[in-house]
Amino acid sequence: MNETIRDQAERAALVQRLQLDALHLALQGLDSQIADIESESARQSAELSLLADKLSQLHNDHNLVRISDLSIVDSQEECPA
Repeated sequence: MNETIRDQAERAALVQRLQLDALHLALQGLDSQIADIESESARQSAELSLLADKLSQLHNDHNLVRISDLSIVDSQEECPA
C-alpha cells in the first residue's frame, strides 16, 4: 500500500472514529432524557392516581353521583326539550 493511500485511509478511519464518538455522546444524552421523561411520567401517574383516589373519597363522603355514572337517558330526562 503506498503512503498516500495509507494516509487517506488513516484520515478516513479517524473521521469515522470522531463521528462514532459524537454519535455515542448524542445517544447517551438521549438515554438520559428518556430516563428523565420516564421518571417524570411515573411521578405524574402516581400523582394522578392519588388525586383520583381523593376525588373518589370526596364523592363517597358526600354521597355525590359522578357525572360519568349517569346514563345518557338520565341526563336527557333532566334537560327540557
